[in-house]
Amino acid sequence: MPSSRERYQTKRRLFQMESYAAVAVNLTLAIAASIGLVRLVVYNLEQQAKVDLLEAEVGKTRARVDQVREEFEQYFDPYQATSAARQQSHRIEPGQARIILTEPADSPSDTPDSSVPGYTQDTSNIEASSSQNGSLPGNGR
Repeated sequence: MPSSRERYQTKRRLFQMESYAAVAVNLTLAIAASIGLVRLVVYNLEQQAKVDLLEAEVGKTRARVDQVREEFEQYFDPYQATSAARQQSHRIEPGQARIILTEPADSPSDTPDSSVPGYTQDTSNIEASSSQNGSLPGNGR
């Protein structure tokens, strides 16, 4: 039969091994929890980046939808239907004149009148022919 001292040392060793086992299990759980938290933080950051990207896309899409909605309302608004049709067909109503704006010519030799067929800057030719015929061009005399 073991002495009381041996029983005490056996109980103490058992208690020490149990304590070491508990510490090892708790340490393992703490490491696993830490790894899990790190993974969750990384995953959360990735998801937040995706959400930010999607919010930017939603903003762009919302702007495009607003633009298309304006166009739709313009084309199907009964008060604006005639002006929208006029813009699309490039027709003008009776009593209106079409005005076409062009860019000014860059060089001085390209005057607006020189683009008209039959235009000449030399007027002596016209004066000489009208004095010989006794009539002005276009009078039919």
